[in-house]
Amino acid sequence: MIQETKLHFWQTASLFLILIIDAMGMGLIMPLLGPLFVDPTGGGMFEVTATSLVRDLLYGIIISSFSFFMFFGAPFLGDLSDHIGRKKVLLICLFGTAFGSVLSAAGVIAKSMVLLFAGRSLAGFMCGSQSLAQAAIVDMSTPKNKAINLSFISFASCIGFALGPYVSGLLTSDEIIIKFGLIMPFFAAGVLSFINGAILIFTFQETFFPQSRQKLNLTKGLNVFISAFLNKRIKSLAIIYLLAEAGWSLYFQCIPLYLIKHFKYSSSQIGHLMGFMGILFGVSLLFIIRICTKYLSAKQISNYSFLLCAIGFFAVLFDNELVIWLGVVSACIGSALFYVALLTLFSNAVDENAQGWVMGVFASSAAVSWAMGGFLSGTLFFLSSFVPFLIAGILILFAFYLFHVDKFIENKL
Repeated sequence: MIQETKLHFWQTASLFLILIIDAMGMGLIMPLLGPLFVDPTGGGMFEVTATSLVRDLLYGIIISSFSFFMFFGAPFLGDLSDHIGRKKVLLICLFGTAFGSVLSAAGVIAKSMVLLFAGRSLAGFMCGSQSLAQAAIVDMSTPKNKAINLSFISFASCIGFALGPYVSGLLTSDEIIIKFGLIMPFFAAGVLSFINGAILIFTFQETFFPQSRQKLNLTKGLNVFISAFLNKRIKSLAIIYLLAEAGWSLYFQCIPLYLIKHFKYSSSQIGHLMGFMGILFGVSLLFIIRICTKYLSAKQISNYSFLLCAIGFFAVLFDNELVIWLGVVSACIGSALFYVALLTLFSNAVDENAQGWVMGVFASSAAVSWAMGGFLSGTLFFLSSFVPFLIAGILILFAFYLFHVDKFIENKL
């Protein structure tokens, strides 16, 4: 019995470590993309002579490639795990992510957009390890500890995403940039994924043994996404979430560009910014949402969170560093709250037999929103550094408006 308990502990610990390291790997990379494209100095992809249009457009393509390929990869890998088990697919994801990170580093060294695009696309497609780790944790959970384990999942992801940018900042200090440029965080993310896979091999035993053999479908994410807009029960919520998340993704992916251009932020400073944003997410998901749910309904939380996001997005238009940082606090708290509130409303809109489907809809909508936001960020930023934040604010206010005028949502809530 004691030996079984120890085994269960190490299995669970290894899965939570996957969540932390996976989120940390993403946090290591995100602060680099702005300096790589917008700042033509300091180890970036381009020489000083490269035009702003080229840099901004390629930034949009690279930053959207991750979400675009995740949109197809995550559901496919989830299905694959139902065929061959969680452990095998987790290992494929982790070692695939490690290779994608090394490929991205090679692209930066060679100043090759093709290699960088391939690396980010592969990492996006393999970004199924988080959802698979969550599924494995649920597989091992009992009715008594399931809720606690699910709350720890969010906590582990927040820890990783908060730590990643700070480590990225340390790895892109002036001394390291002079010697290595901006490649070190890419290698660090690859090493972390590889170590994660090695740990998993020795500490994790399979939690799911396939019984059925459904046909694998690479376009499952697209099919699930389309089905949301054909279902009258969640169609309105899907549109609202798509608008809100697109606004948030546009803000999140453009704020580093803005601070680099207007306030000369270094990659290290961008790392600190994103680490701070990760902490705000963690605090919001672990504490603020719990306080809100005691006194407010999911509808009220959604309303206030949309307005908090709008305040944060429009704060950039003042072009004041302190106001922008205060806006970051408002936007991060608002986005975390609307994420949880809308997720709850999605879940409440369908019966128990459709929970897996509606969670898939929610995830695929998020991937589409981030791909859209990433692609638009470069184009809009080239037109004006203020335009992305103006559009983000309009999107979130439009979501707020639809939330109020839609009669079906009003009746359901």
